[in-house]
Amino acid sequence: MSNTVAADGAPGQPVSPTPYEDIPTLLRDSIRGIEEDSILSRPRLSRIYYRGTFFDYPLKPVNALLGLGPLEAARIGCSYLRAQIWPSPEEVNFEQ
Repeated sequence: MSNTVAADGAPGQPVSPTPYEDIPTLLRDSIRGIEEDSILSRPRLSRIYYRGTFFDYPLKPVNALLGLGPLEAARIGCSYLRAQIWPSPEEVNFEQ
């Protein structure tokens, strides 16, 4: 059976402690035990694979232009300008 108790002037049900309440404390204590010198840092290389070619990410203009070629880069640039000048109408349903 349960009973109602007043806590801070408001009636409510008593709450039993759960084992999950100690998790943030345990994580904080375990992280403090790790020394800064023991953490290894590795350089990361992110790349985008597009039409058989890898491009650096974040994109670098020279890498993108050389990888795409001047014709494809111009086509993408024109598509971007067209979308900026004449944006698509606002979608009102999933069919559009």
